[in-house]
Amino acid sequence: MDAPERDLDAPAVTTAPGTRKPPTAFSACEAAILLGIHERTVRRAIHDGRLEGIRQGRSYVIAPEAIRAYRLLRRQRSRVPATPPETIDHQLVNAVPRPLTSFVGRRQEIADIASLIASGNRLVTLIGPGGVGKTRLAIAIAMAMGGTFEGGAVFVPLAAISSVGQVLGAIALELGIQETPGRTVASSLARALHDQRMLLMLDNFEHVLPAAPEVVSLLEACPEVTIIVTSRSSLRVSGEQRFLTLPLSLPPSYDALTLDELNAFEATALFVERAHAVRHDFAPDANEVRCVIEICRRLEGLPLAIELAAPWVRVLPPSVLLDLLEPQLPLLRGGGEDQPARLRSMRDAISWSYGLLSDEEARLFRRLGVFRDGFTLEAARRIGDGTEQFSLDTLTELIDKSMVRPELADTRESRYHLLEVVQEFALERLAEAGEEDAAGAAHAGFILDLVEEAEPDMLGPDERLWRARLDMELGNVRMALAWALEHNAEVALRIAGAAWVYWSWQLIPEGQRWLTRALDRATRAPAPARARAFLAHAFLASLTGDLEQLEASSGNALALALDSRNPTLEAMSRWVAASSYLYSGDANAAAPMLDLALEVFASSTSSAARARWAQACAHRGLVAIQLGHVERAITWFEEGLERAEEAGSVTTRLYVQGEFAHVLIELGDTARARELVEAALVLGAPYESFWPIVNPMSALALLEALEGSAMAAARLIGAHETFLHRKGVGLPCPHAKRIARAAAVARASLGEATYAAAWEGGRTSPDTAFTEAIAGIQLAGDPGPGPELTQREREVLKCVARGLADKEIAAALGSSRATISRHCASIRAKLGAPSRSAAAAIAVRDGLI
Repeated sequence: MDAPERDLDAPAVTTAPGTRKPPTAFSACEAAILLGIHERTVRRAIHDGRLEGIRQGRSYVIAPEAIRAYRLLRRQRSRVPATPPETIDHQLVNAVPRPLTSFVGRRQEIADIASLIASGNRLVTLIGPGGVGKTRLAIAIAMAMGGTFEGGAVFVPLAAISSVGQVLGAIALELGIQETPGRTVASSLARALHDQRMLLMLDNFEHVLPAAPEVVSLLEACPEVTIIVTSRSSLRVSGEQRFLTLPLSLPPSYDALTLDELNAFEATALFVERAHAVRHDFAPDANEVRCVIEICRRLEGLPLAIELAAPWVRVLPPSVLLDLLEPQLPLLRGGGEDQPARLRSMRDAISWSYGLLSDEEARLFRRLGVFRDGFTLEAARRIGDGTEQFSLDTLTELIDKSMVRPELADTRESRYHLLEVVQEFALERLAEAGEEDAAGAAHAGFILDLVEEAEPDMLGPDERLWRARLDMELGNVRMALAWALEHNAEVALRIAGAAWVYWSWQLIPEGQRWLTRALDRATRAPAPARARAFLAHAFLASLTGDLEQLEASSGNALALALDSRNPTLEAMSRWVAASSYLYSGDANAAAPMLDLALEVFASSTSSAARARWAQACAHRGLVAIQLGHVERAITWFEEGLERAEEAGSVTTRLYVQGEFAHVLIELGDTARARELVEAALVLGAPYESFWPIVNPMSALALLEALEGSAMAAARLIGAHETFLHRKGVGLPCPHAKRIARAAAVARASLGEATYAAAWEGGRTSPDTAFTEAIAGIQLAGDPGPGPELTQREREVLKCVARGLADKEIAAALGSSRATISRHCASIRAKLGAPSRSAAAAIAVRDGLI
């Protein structure tokens, strides 16, 4: 239908603020507005000779007389149609566009969607955020399936449509169906398409969602028509099959890859291909390949972001480009002039979606930008509870509009995240709205509550659950600490102090840095908070062998604990202070400190108190050994084992069993020492932590050296050193002496050259050395017949043996994390393996991979 008539000699359409186009000519876009038709139709009419226009660069200049003539022609065609009314004019049909650039990857998605359609699903919506490649995927599907539809495939772009009521008109326009007086567009379409077996693609539907019921009515009236919709939101209508369009696949790790191997993954293959388009000699070396992988991972496999980043290799090497991608949005621009404005930069692509949000949705979206590495529903509730009550419906709307992505994970809580480039955009809007401080405070408050809730249970039966939870929240913990150090140092002090057990598992130097900065800034914090932070600082120093820092921090902790008159803090301070005496060799000073601490620990029944009691018992046993009280030492260690068992803390059991094993080795009871060590390593294999596993691991190295397995000992010693180096820490003197003794025995047995080679093998492949040790413990004897694994399970097992996490395996194999987790559980069940490490060992031993 034509738009209302305009005076063509009136001032022309404004093209930019403060400027006007001369009234003697119009662009193709302006002509389309005047005629009430799509710009593509105007350009097609010029190409076919039905409308006179002069080409100037990428644009057209059209005289008013030419527009009047074309309008008259359209009216004549309406009165005397070249084709019968309500019939498709195949000469005007907008067939599927054929992009000039190649389509990379998506084979599985194309097959899955084709299967949906072949199964009789007639409305399939490709959902995903801007830039994920929904349009290109729809075009690829149409090109793959177009031949199965007698009426072919028709592409209907909707981005330029500004009114919900224009959707059916746009479909009619692209099909060349003319309006019939007295009939609605819907009825005209229904009559024309009733017997047509045709595939329609409705591109960019998210801003005209209220028109979805009209699309359903059209399908109901036309039983042979199938429609593929691309949208950032689902249509929410009956019969709709939603298909989530995910980013492109990424290499699962940063291992060295060749260029051919790089092309095996969709994201990196797209980058290389687009880079070749601007630099024909682009042939990345090994370092540049690593940079390309990191660029694609940082862009999270988002096709548009990769398309915008790759052309920069024309002027920037990949290493420089990688450095400049922080932040991302300024660099992700420069899309082709033939592309819609919303696809010429990532900021424009996200702005398009942001503009479709309600005020409440936009507010929550901005505030969610403060999270790192995702967030839970409760976290979203806390961050959204400013001036308005949080609504689950609001979060659901953001998910449905592809602004927030749900994560598929086998966890107790649902988890969500923003793509990194989307998060960057959200933070920009947060700053513009002046909400940074409020959102930062809410975020830090949530993290503080989380770690203080976790602290009592981080040594106990739920410690693995809390470690997994804090692993997921580590980015948020870091963000909260950074914010609090600048805005509320006491909050930073409390967060860093409450996380002391988590730091000790695997992030000792980082925990020390946060605690040092917080203690320096929160000088006026309450005494209990500072005492707890000094305690944490001292405990971490005890694990690194920094005796000077251990003595200073434990002394400060004890002084503050005494001032605060908190018995638990006082007992913990005495326990940690005693360790400084123990490691410096002053057993007489350590003993009374430990005895006072043990009295308090024994009075509590909590898991954390039992765990501290168990560790203090082990220390008391070491003190007894130093004082020459062997039988009393054995009694203390026996009690420590009992308390560790009661606490339900694997971490504590690993430590106590490892220390006890070393004492037994010194006493000559290697049989019981090996029993304790092997039980500890099998128990601790799934942990892959630092300090809980180091004691039994060094004890095993010493046992192997003493009992004739010097090669295994040398590999374990090399692996042990790498584990320490990875964490950036040393060892207290007693532990260092144990490793030195094991090395001396193994070196004497093997000779310097053989020892060095075996040691280097363990140092360069520590995970393999550790896996072999666990396998030797668990798998002694005849392995029996091989298990029956499916081909997919073997593929997953191969990735497990490479040390990949479920998320990385999912990316490598094009599957979901939940599916990979189920495969891993099945593999372990079939192999009878208690851990991933054991499963990998069996796979290597039995040639399953």
